[in-house]
Amino acid sequence: MNTYTKAGSATTVAKVLFESGAVQIDTKVGFRLKAHDRFPDAPLSPIYLSIRPKGIKDGTLEPHHFTCLGNALAQYTKEQKVFADWICGIPAAGEPIAEALMRAGSGPLQLSRETKLLKGLVSGRRRIIGVIPGNNGVIPHKEQTVLLVDDLVTNADSKLEAAAAFWGIDCCVDTLLVLIDRSSNARQKLARSGIKLHALLTFTQLLDYGRAEGAISDLDYEVITAYPKKLAASTRRG
Repeated sequence: MNTYTKAGSATTVAKVLFESGAVQIDTKVGFRLKAHDRFPDAPLSPIYLSIRPKGIKDGTLEPHHFTCLGNALAQYTKEQKVFADWICGIPAAGEPIAEALMRAGSGPLQLSRETKLLKGLVSGRRRIIGVIPGNNGVIPHKEQTVLLVDDLVTNADSKLEAAAAFWGIDCCVDTLLVLIDRSSNARQKLARSGIKLHALLTFTQLLDYGRAEGAISDLDYEVITAYPKKLAASTRRG
């Protein structure tokens, strides 16, 4: 049964991701995910999302694609009355998306300013280590609100790490805006820390759009939707 029922900004996002090649499908060989760093023997994923600018890693999105995504996010924030003093893209995938939203502008976010997060090595891993100025040369002040923006959410750990950087300078982070919610429990996990998740699409809705438009075959759809249980079973054994 097709669960893709949203219209407007959600449809724009799904269309851009499929037409740009950001949604990659290979049910024969598959793709490595972050989970494979911890579980290298886990089955490879039949689908991979690369929502990055062309030329950055394996990104495929051109400037006009980001313009469309920014306009869709601006429409969504206006409809949902998402307010913030500042916008911050979670590095690195979230930064061009946040910048596209800033360029598009919207009612509640029209006067928002952009700030950035700095990554560095901590115990051999790249992690968020602080807040740095955006193009305006300043960082948020105490008690100002910051909207976090990213491409998608899975386990929410990096989102909470980003929020903690702002909490450390007494700023308020209570909203995360993403294109895709790929998790079954991220919303609840974020809510326990006082953060509301806004996602234009769930992963299932993205897949259902692709199936309805002929971008995903029925067979590939079955393989992709069965993968999370296969991965979970494999990581539990590990």
